[in-house]
Amino acid sequence: MQKIFFLALVLFLAFVSCKKDSSSTSSGSISATVNDTSATFNNSALAINTTANGVYGISITGFADNSNQISINISGPNPVTTGTYSFSTRGTGDQLSMGYSIPPNITYIQDSTSTANYATVVITAISSTSVQGTFTGDLKLFSGTSVVKTKSVTNGTFNVKFP
Repeated sequence: MQKIFFLALVLFLAFVSCKKDSSSTSSGSISATVNDTSATFNNSALAINTTANGVYGISITGFADNSNQISINISGPNPVTTGTYSFSTRGTGDQLSMGYSIPPNITYIQDSTSTANYATVVITAISSTSVQGTFTGDLKLFSGTSVVKTKSVTNGTFNVKFP
């Protein structure tokens, strides 16, 4: 279980710490409504499929024109397939992390203590070349252990290619 959590954390931190490369081309589309404002994250939009030490993972990320970033990471003991992955099912094998980053160093994440509007991802199609689905959830900005702000992410969709 710790291997799965560790891989999910590493994948999440790797994507959150990435900077947008203005010369990058998109390999798909990601869109969502963030606090009632429509946003697209099509710059450098892509998915990465990984396997390490018996842990499988998919990371999906993209940047908006203003460099804000959305990132979704799913990991577990089995390959990611079509289905629903929710932060509320932590401890059942699969792990989900979702983040929304605003440069230079503000990152909203799901709240493990909340019981309302968990981050949820539905994989509707997956192949060796691409992954499609939807996502939603409330993401929190913390100061220490206190929540100071919330971003509500709704109507999220992605259709991204694996490199």
